[in-house]
Amino acid sequence: MHGSPDRLMHLLFKNPLSVSEPEKLMSELHTIASDIQDLGDPSFRFDLYWLFTAEEMLDVYERNNERMAYCNGCDPRTGGEPARSALSLWHDMETRADVAVQRTGSSADLRFGHDTSALPLAALGAFVFHWPAPAVYACTCLDEVGKIPWVMIRFRKYK
Repeated sequence: MHGSPDRLMHLLFKNPLSVSEPEKLMSELHTIASDIQDLGDPSFRFDLYWLFTAEEMLDVYERNNERMAYCNGCDPRTGGEPARSALSLWHDMETRADVAVQRTGSSADLRFGHDTSALPLAALGAFVFHWPAPAVYACTCLDEVGKIPWVMIRFRKYK
């Protein structure tokens, strides 16, 4: 991370040195704060952006963009192959789809992949149960929003 997470760790913990990966915690909190704002329900008013200074938010944003470009984009450092890391997941999904098509009767396979653990639920919600768009979108955020209780428990333990 370009900036230091020290200010945030001192804000959150009595003993900031007890946090083994402060950069990672800062990044994860930023991800949760970003995902919460997109839930779209105006009655749900939970904001974590107050934790960050403008400089910290920009720093985390830039680092995340750099990492995403490297992992998922046509970055020269990866030989220009986008999302190469998802290839094994794609092959597995393709194989499972082929097996499902060859079966007689109904077939559903909820394949979970990194950062897409709620995608099958969202697909069912959209195409089978015809949920409204905000509910489907909320499902796609479950892997990040689902961390909130654990982060808050840990936060309270050290505050």
